Amino acid sequence: MSQKRRKKSDVLALARTQFAGVGTRKAKLALNKLAADVYALALRVALEIEDVNLTAKRYCGGDCGGYTFSEINYRKKRDHIDLLIDICKSAGWVFGVQPYSLFSTTHIIYFEIPGVGQLSWHYSPRETLPDYLGQPDGVKGSILLKLEAAISALLTGAIAS
Repeated sequence: MSQKRRKKSDVLALARTQFAGVGTRKAKLALNKLAADVYALALRVALEIEDVNLTAKRYCGGDCGGYTFSEINYRKKRDHIDLLIDICKSAGWVFGVQPYSLFSTTHIIYFEIPGVGQLSWHYSPRETLPDYLGQPDGVKGSILLKLEAAISALLTGAIAS
């Protein structure tokens, strides 16, 4: 495993137990209870995208029904991105793609979720999507940190309510 992949893998391992003070699993369960709220649902889906994205990088090999574990996780990532697109469309939030031809993807997709900021992933769209007119924020490896801040604030507010 490359040093870059190992670092991302370590970030995921730490998040499993420490994300938002409860770990990713408990954070997802708490968000599930709030999923009637479009914002909570968007955060839940974005967290799942980053989770499967980092999981795919962590487990490169292995075979599962003719697909590698990475391929299975990257398919999950694509499906969750498609769901986040639908959520952003219905909420009127900014999202779009910019061409990108490194790795096995054709684009980078950007989402601007209120209270989170810009999130982006490598992605190959199945349909024509709007161009992203903004600029990349240039903050690499920040998705979990951005999501953790927004989810912590949401869950703290939900507990206080």
